[in-house]
Amino acid sequence: MTYSSDPVTPSPHFYSCRISGSKSVCDFDSTEETKSEILNSALDHALRTATILKETTDQMIKTIAEDLAKAQRRRNRLKY
Repeated sequence: MTYSSDPVTPSPHFYSCRISGSKSVCDFDSTEETKSEILNSALDHALRTATILKETTDQMIKTIAEDLAKAQRRRNRLKY
C-alpha cells in the first residue's frame, strides 16, 4: 500500500493502474488507498490532540503543585 502525505500528487500506484488498464483491481486498490489515507489523517489528528491534552494536563499539574506549595508555606508561616 502506498501512502503519500501530499493529497494532490498521485501515488506511483495510480500511474501503474492507468498503464495496465486493469480498472476493477485499480479502483479497489485506489479506494483502499483513499481509506488508508483518511485513517492515517484521523490518527495523526488524534495523536496531535492527545499530545496537546497531555501537555495541558502536565501544565495544570505543575501549576496546582506550585499553588499547593505556596499555600503550605503560608500555612507554616502562620504557625510560627
